[in-house]
Amino acid sequence: MKTFIFTAFFSFWMGISIFTFAQKIPTAPKPIRFVNDYVGLLSKSEIRELEMKLSDYADSTSSEVVIVIIDTLQGYSIENFSLKLARSWGIGQSDKDNGILILMAVKDRSIRIEVGLGIEAYISDEKTKEVIENEIIPYFKKGEFYIGLDISTTQLIELLKGVFTEK
Repeated sequence: MKTFIFTAFFSFWMGISIFTFAQKIPTAPKPIRFVNDYVGLLSKSEIRELEMKLSDYADSTSSEVVIVIIDTLQGYSIENFSLKLARSWGIGQSDKDNGILILMAVKDRSIRIEVGLGIEAYISDEKTKEVIENEIIPYFKKGEFYIGLDISTTQLIELLKGVFTEK
């Protein structure tokens, strides 16, 4: 019986350990960047434009919108990957949990908008789904990634207008 319990516990612990260590989450840049393109999908000028827009928004409010573009989710669900990434990077103010992550995995053809708990009252899962389906996917299908990200971030910022003010 002790052997069974030990084996079950060890197998469970190893499963968690393998999952935790096998999933490679990009390290948060220091200082924070609002646009993190690890695959070279956007041009330097497109990154600069989005970075200025999102930096200005973060400076005028206490919330942050961060874009991360990666190659692959390494076989993991986008829901788990985005949540782990948002938590490890500390997007938004920790006491308000008011960060937004837009995660795109190019090879997996996946995109997700992860919102902090402090934002869920203003931007629901249904609303993020609408933004993805109506603002992002139509442009991504045409290869116009910058336009899709620009329009979607504008839409998200508009949904939070007046909610989070000074830091």
